[in-house]
Amino acid sequence: MNSFLRSFSASSPSRMSSFSLHRARKGLESGKLSVGKERITPLKSYSTKTVPKSASEPSNLVKNLLKNNEKFASSFALKDMPVPPKKKLMILTCMDCRIDPLEAMGLGLGDAHIIRNAGGRAQEAVRSIVISQQLLGTEEVVILHHTGCGLHNFKDKEFKEKLNKELGVHVDEHLSFLPFTDLEESVREDVEFLENCPLLIKGMKVWGGVYHVEDGRITGVDKKNK
Repeated sequence: MNSFLRSFSASSPSRMSSFSLHRARKGLESGKLSVGKERITPLKSYSTKTVPKSASEPSNLVKNLLKNNEKFASSFALKDMPVPPKKKLMILTCMDCRIDPLEAMGLGLGDAHIIRNAGGRAQEAVRSIVISQQLLGTEEVVILHHTGCGLHNFKDKEFKEKLNKELGVHVDEHLSFLPFTDLEESVREDVEFLENCPLLIKGMKVWGGVYHVEDGRITGVDKKNK
């Protein structure tokens, strides 16, 4: 996977900021972190917030989830479901818990890959999108941003100051959490990003739209006239 990141960095160095998040998280505990130009320097030993003594000890919530899983597994009948999605489709959307992309679009389990992150941003999702296309045969992408998104009018600077204050870390100015100020324009940006991504097959179908959390409707976003 390192070679994957290097190849993408060589062609699009300015688009690598979101890939640093996972590696940044690992580097915080060691006190040593360097990801290209992006550096996160610990000011304290770790978070000021409470951390569970052992991740292997499930909370009461997780215990209830595991009980639910026992019921689910007792009648499980999906072991023969194919790995590639039946409709050769991937849907990129926000992690917002109000959105069920399969139900909203009349799809079922196994029809599509669902890729989610904060804001449904393509830059952060490109690793999964490339793997979906190149290894699992998907041919079309639907990008769904949504009304009432937490990243709408979100300020990078303010969030970095919050991390500094609460976690005791300094987040480098090169690292972006990919906020946006115009909802439809953010969809256009992500459509254009994927259409021009050198790691994706030219001519791949990419459609962008907005999911309305107020009534469940999905509306398309037209490309700007060039």
